[in-house]
Amino acid sequence: MKEYNQALKQLQKDIQWRENNPEYKDDLTQIAYEKVCLGYILLFQKYLLNHNIQDSTIQKTFNEAVNKFQQSGHYDYLPLSLLGRATLYTFTGEYSLAEIDLEEVQKMSKRHSMVLYEVDYELCYARLNFFKNQVDLSKKSLAKAKMLINQTGYHRKDHEIQSMEILINMRSTWN
Repeated sequence: MKEYNQALKQLQKDIQWRENNPEYKDDLTQIAYEKVCLGYILLFQKYLLNHNIQDSTIQKTFNEAVNKFQQSGHYDYLPLSLLGRATLYTFTGEYSLAEIDLEEVQKMSKRHSMVLYEVDYELCYARLNFFKNQVDLSKKSLAKAKMLINQTGYHRKDHEIQSMEILINMRSTWN
């Protein structure tokens, strides 16, 4: 845990330094990428480690990442920030906002043939529908994600599929 906290502090220092250093201040893509990393770390801290972090802090971090990616014109990493923000909105029950971000990810991934982001979209959409207690839609998204994983060989997400399947099966037995 000590190394984790050191890495977090270093990332925060790097972001602050880059934003305040005129030579690197315009490196919007790098700043955005660091903000995405920070956003995911904050999500992890709050929702898995139960740290006292305000949702507004996490949202602000993801908003800044989205804005910086858009300003930079490098849209290839934009889905990362949208997926993170959609995850936050899912956890906070702001489902319509999550759906807006997910729709944008879906459009971008299809328009630009970003199949790996399609996998991430389907997993995030399955999670959203699970939270909304729409198990059938969640199952459909998982099936699409599995199909894409098998087509691409992108098996780094297999553990997420398995975790969601366990949750869905548990929910199905409760109802």
